[in-house]
Amino acid sequence: ETYHKESYLELHPTGPKHDYDYHTEAMDRAMEHLAAERQESRLTVTFQNRVSAVALRDISYIEFSVRSATIHAGTRVLRTYEKLSSLQQRVDSRFIQCHKSYLVNMDYVIGFQGNTLELCGGVEIPVSQSRAKVTRETLLHHLTRGIS
Repeated sequence: ETYHKESYLELHPTGPKHDYDYHTEAMDRAMEHLAAERQESRLTVTFQNRVSAVALRDISYIEFSVRSATIHAGTRVLRTYEKLSSLQQRVDSRFIQCHKSYLVNMDYVIGFQGNTLELCGGVEIPVSQSRAKVTRETLLHHLTRGIS
């Protein structure tokens, strides 16, 4: 417990701090939230002897071209010689491979028309014909999760 309950109740017999259980639960929730943020998933990559890390939530997409991957995370652009398949194993389920050269964070998708995903900021990502159906179904599931 955060406080010795008897002392807490003696110090706060009435008023807004009187509800001991409510305040200790709120404190526990806040501490859990801070711990989760601290342990947030990050992607760490190496390029030309420089190690960089970026939070997965900040990555909008990863593009692979000519033996290197480019990670787009807001204004940051990171490069690595890691293969796309290796990067895919190190990101979570919000990322989908919609094309042999792209991994996309579905949280950034605002539209899907024809064979193109539109991301926030106007970025357009191609979707291969062979991955179009799975991409559409996975994206629909992602967008509707939590809606009942």
